[in-house]
Amino acid sequence: MSINAILGQCSSIEGPEKRLEEHLILVDDMRIRLGNLQEYFNQMQAPQRPIMSPDEIRDFLARKFPELVAEKHNDPDGWAFFLGPAQQEPSSNCIVRAAQHSQGGTQFELSVSSRLERTEKMVMFCGNEDALRQVVDAQLRIYRDHL
Repeated sequence: MSINAILGQCSSIEGPEKRLEEHLILVDDMRIRLGNLQEYFNQMQAPQRPIMSPDEIRDFLARKFPELVAEKHNDPDGWAFFLGPAQQEPSSNCIVRAAQHSQGGTQFELSVSSRLERTEKMVMFCGNEDALRQVVDAQLRIYRDHL
């Protein structure tokens, strides 16, 4: 077992070695991108209109992001959205998930940020279509840049 750390990256077999400075630039870039997501998180949590159901989120994402593939999930009922055909861990291409919350409303997971930060990024979704579009755009950018 090992812990991934910047200093251990010089022994990577996945590509050319990077200098410490290059790794620090990537870390700083990731902090900026993930920090900007907090604004979108806040938009999603502020009630603005009737709450979108997981099925309404699926319909919206199908129209605005045709490259995403929706996969039905149960327990809780909802949808996972993948960039292309679904791939599971460790190289999952899941971008976001929307599920019916047990106490009502829609629970939303930022799957890319959850994987990168190694912590679950879940919110109750109360935002509008614009907030949803911005969050999914941000998750797609982060996925393409870092995974």
